[in-house]
Amino acid sequence: PDAVYMGQPLDQVTELRIERVADGAIVRVQGIAQRADAYDIRLVPQPTDRAGELHYQLQGEFPEVTRSTIRLQRPVTVAIHLTDQELEGVRRIRVSALRNARESRR
Repeated sequence: PDAVYMGQPLDQVTELRIERVADGAIVRVQGIAQRADAYDIRLVPQPTDRAGELHYQLQGEFPEVTRSTIRLQRPVTVAIHLTDQELEGVRRIRVSALRNARESRR
């Protein structure tokens, strides 16, 4: 069976870039994780009622908190590829985190 992703929203989105490629676009996001031990960073699709919009949440997994857990914030980068078919009719891409969100209009 597939493992369940236990991601939690990260602290902030600091940059959102949409880069056109031959068969669609690369959505590249930089952000800040609230702890240095974040791993498996992902853009998790979020439901939206708005036509022509894609919403994602910047998430990561964290190991169990221990006394030795490093509390320093850490910059992270993640990217996903969207095909031309997935982008058809999309006018806005929004990525959110705990404390903010960024969006790009096409």
